[in-house]
Amino acid sequence: MYGQSVPGYPSVVISVMMLGLVAMLIGTGLIVRGVSRPLEMLARTAKRIAAGDYTPPARIARRDEVGQLGDALTGMTASIAQREQALRQAMREMESARDEAERANQAKSQFLSNMSHELRTPLNAIVGFSEMIAGQVLGPVGVPRYADYARDVLGAGQHLLAMIERMLDLAEAESNRLVLKPARIPVGLPMQVVVNDLQGFAKTSGVTLVHDDFASWSETNGDEGKLAQAFYNLIHNAIRFTPAQGHVTIAGHAEQGRFVIAISDTGCGMTPDVVETVVRPFERQRQAFDGKHQGAGLGLAFAKAVIELHGGALAITSVVGRGTTVTIALPAAGIAAKAA
Repeated sequence: MYGQSVPGYPSVVISVMMLGLVAMLIGTGLIVRGVSRPLEMLARTAKRIAAGDYTPPARIARRDEVGQLGDALTGMTASIAQREQALRQAMREMESARDEAERANQAKSQFLSNMSHELRTPLNAIVGFSEMIAGQVLGPVGVPRYADYARDVLGAGQHLLAMIERMLDLAEAESNRLVLKPARIPVGLPMQVVVNDLQGFAKTSGVTLVHDDFASWSETNGDEGKLAQAFYNLIHNAIRFTPAQGHVTIAGHAEQGRFVIAISDTGCGMTPDVVETVVRPFERQRQAFDGKHQGAGLGLAFAKAVIELHGGALAITSVVGRGTTVTIALPAAGIAAKAA
């Protein structure tokens, strides 16, 4: 009995094993499917996010790590969408502010231009008539003191007229309407004229002008008149802010296709924050109320605009108590200047 085999036993065992294997495969497939489908959905969601589609994904109704990953991805998608919306809004506001600033700048330039034209007409009359009276063109003035007064009016009128001309030129430069008349000229030519004009001012201020032999300077393509105005403003400023017994030095040299001019003074100097703002229109190192340092704050701004219109660059370095150096780099002759 005990040594006999049960009929059909091997086939029953094999059948049971086969059924178990099939059940295991089905179970494994269901498990893999239950895990892979959510992961595939998460992968598709990640690709949509990378493509800029922030539509919230369907929630994975699971309480395991896959469900937690899905919830985290949903939260991240919402956060990215909110931040991108805020960024786009900030960009729209920035563009609107930029457009508004450009309109305001154009309006300011137009106002300066209009006011300059309106003021020049009566000022020309004041300057012309006071010049006639001071020169007694139509005959002697009864009281000699009146001629002195006329000369005072003439000087004040010419000062105002020059300032208005600078305002007009600056407004045109900022609106790209300042017209240059470039020609091939020695850089030293307008500089020599300016230095000759300012020798008297330097002498009365007790400041010594030290400079190169301008005849040895290189040539550039430039508007001689506008360059002379720019040089005048820079050197006049240097003399104004240099105390008596001080020096203003003007030196130039050729450098890699450019001619570089350095205007250095032994004046009061400026702090870095002042250096950054002093080249803006109407910005001043000191208030005009101190009596000695008069001006509207247009000289440096005009000089910078003119130099840049010539394709050059203007830079300022300064140390408080030791002085300031303004460096001008102009293209050498043969490189065209910008004509607005």
